[in-house]
Amino acid sequence: MGIKIWLTSFSPTTLTSAFSSVTLGTALAWYLNNKFNPIIYAITLIALLLAQAGVNLVHDYYDYLSGVDILYRASGFSHRPHPIIDLKLNPKDVLTVGYVFLAVAFMAGIYLFLLVGWPVLVLAIAGLIIGIGYSIPPLKFHYRGYGEVLAALAMGLVTWVRTSCRPASTRTQRH
Repeated sequence: MGIKIWLTSFSPTTLTSAFSSVTLGTALAWYLNNKFNPIIYAITLIALLLAQAGVNLVHDYYDYLSGVDILYRASGFSHRPHPIIDLKLNPKDVLTVGYVFLAVAFMAGIYLFLLVGWPVLVLAIAGLIIGIGYSIPPLKFHYRGYGEVLAALAMGLVTWVRTSCRPASTRTQRH
């Protein structure tokens, strides 16, 4: 399978939420701190893009497994190509790539924790639980009616708070 198919499978339109959240958090950090750290910005952005793509793939796998995406397609609704149904990617490959992306994103979160401090780790764990719990048993937030609210929290509030955390060595008071 080609790279274009895999890039499409990540649901690129949803990745804009990761970009906007990280950029807003970075702007807030710059406002509060009077500093911009391009390395922290880049690591956070790449990690969040990977996390979002990973969650999308894992979610697609479990929706495919449960049969809900087949029913969704049969109803005539389709908001994007499904990696397994439409793009014909191997289900196990979709799941594996999703988990690899999440693992890399989490490792980046640990690195940012070492740079910035414990709030980043707490928020990374919260984001991971929300992302994985979105469609995976036993949590299955999406199927219980509150998946979108938690996704909004993870991609909104949790993300910009995570990126606006300042390294202890650079904290200054603003006058």
